[in-house]
Amino acid sequence: MGKNEHAMTPESLFRKNSLKRWFCLGEFFGPPYVVTLSDGSACMGCQVMVAMDVESQYILGQWVAPRSPGPISADEVSRFLNTVFSKHGKPKDGVLISCSVWESVDALYFDPVTRERVEDVFRAGIGWPAMAAAERSRIESCVRNLGISIAWSEKDIPDSVIPRSDTTLN
Repeated sequence: MGKNEHAMTPESLFRKNSLKRWFCLGEFFGPPYVVTLSDGSACMGCQVMVAMDVESQYILGQWVAPRSPGPISADEVSRFLNTVFSKHGKPKDGVLISCSVWESVDALYFDPVTRERVEDVFRAGIGWPAMAAAERSRIESCVRNLGISIAWSEKDIPDSVIPRSDTTLN
């Protein structure tokens, strides 16, 4: 690389790329340790929702659930999306809500793609059901009211948008 050349980082790609077509929401789960929250209650583990621009893979924001890991609600998703859109604008085409946001711990654990992400919480006996259909409908309404599309699987967005399927959020 020459003296005046700069490596392209996800952030520089995001800033340079005016398309910003699809954003993705995914979740990560931390190991089962106990922390004390500001209200004095105990919280086991860590659950983080992350927003990423799909094409550049730039992380747009993160939200740490202020409670023990459990199902994410439509209100939590909507608030987080509003925070991301306030900072970065909304995507041109839509939002991909990965299965890690709406699927049950058991389903994520028995899927080889997402298993590693939930292994600690699964083995600690922490689990929750899939997001209720009514919650998914509320998220769909929120996103569609912004004039953009929503997808619940990578298969529902154009292949040309996904740079490498092995590194996108699941």
